[in-house]
Amino acid sequence: MNPALNSAAATMNTGMAPVATPWFFYALAGAALISALFVITRRNAVHSALALIVTLLSVAGLYLMLYARSWLACRSSFTRAESWCCSCS
Repeated sequence: MNPALNSAAATMNTGMAPVATPWFFYALAGAALISALFVITRRNAVHSALALIVTLLSVAGLYLMLYARSWLACRSSFTRAESWCCSCS
């Protein structure tokens, strides 16, 4: 990796420490892909539902690794029309 890019990225992202290593990303991505294949290939509905749960949890883990904020955390009030848009200003 380019050290100049690493130092530039470090100065832009000073307040956020890495949550996980790339190993976790590849593990979650692989689990999501394999379990998604199980969802569509299993004949038993219970096995398919369990694979769907694993898929959704894997995708949720990938979402959290992006430091993504929940849209519910942006707005606590649902009374205004713009509360459905997460433009956290």
